[in-house]
Amino acid sequence: MDKWNNFPSGFSSVVSKLCIKFIKIIKSVILSLFFYEKPDYQDFCIKLTIFLYQFYRYL
Repeated sequence: MDKWNNFPSGFSSVVSKLCIKFIKIIKSVILSLFFYEKPDYQDFCIKLTIFLYQFYRYL
């Protein structure tokens, strides 16, 4: 249990915000696939890269 006390305060809220952001990105990709729009893969990759960078920065 002690190792959880080492996390900065608000860590869990940061993770939940990042997860919500990630889910929104995935949902937009799925929607674009279902509606036969040409998915913007470059935009998706940029968003995913930014998300991963933010996630690792908070770790």
